[in-house]
Amino acid sequence: MRILPLLPSMLGAVLGCSSSSSSGGGGGPSGPPVTLAAGLADPYAIAVGSTGVYWSNVRNAAGTIMAAPTDGGSVTTIASGQSGPYGVAVDPTYVYWTDQTGGTVMMVPLTGGAATTLASGQLAPRGIAVDGAHVYWTCAVPCGSDGGPCGGAVMSVPLGGGTPVTLVSNQDTPWAIAVERHQRVLDEQRPGHR
Repeated sequence: MRILPLLPSMLGAVLGCSSSSSSGGGGGPSGPPVTLAAGLADPYAIAVGSTGVYWSNVRNAAGTIMAAPTDGGSVTTIASGQSGPYGVAVDPTYVYWTDQTGGTVMMVPLTGGAATTLASGQLAPRGIAVDGAHVYWTCAVPCGSDGGPCGGAVMSVPLGGGTPVTLVSNQDTPWAIAVERHQRVLDEQRPGHR
């Protein structure tokens, strides 16, 4: 299954493609796009787990974390009342997200339930990634316009919670983050920044 990138031009729809085996050896996605959800308020970030697609819906103080099965089906709200949900990541048990406006890093079971705050008091948390032991996120604070120090950072906290640790500081608006298979944390700054 292939999930198409979530872009504002999708007009509030989260899309996927159906797949089927092919005798041509390609084994790739085939068939027309399948709409997994439509009429969404302001979808922003998306993460794909083994059985579900999860995304943040940013709508003022009524932001939500939503879910839909990868093969289609009912859309469910797994967390609501978020002030500014942004990045989303998933592991086999939980969905994780940053709330830029609330300054928090949160998690909730894949099926929903009570959300847990992993970190609070964060400055503009945006990108988020997870591995088997930690949650990582970026704090997207730009450098001062006078050439002063940069306030952006890459942070982490153990999956079970604890004190957040600054992995890298003095970054200019780190936006996205990923953990690759060799357990290196990769961050990406917003284009046009130092």
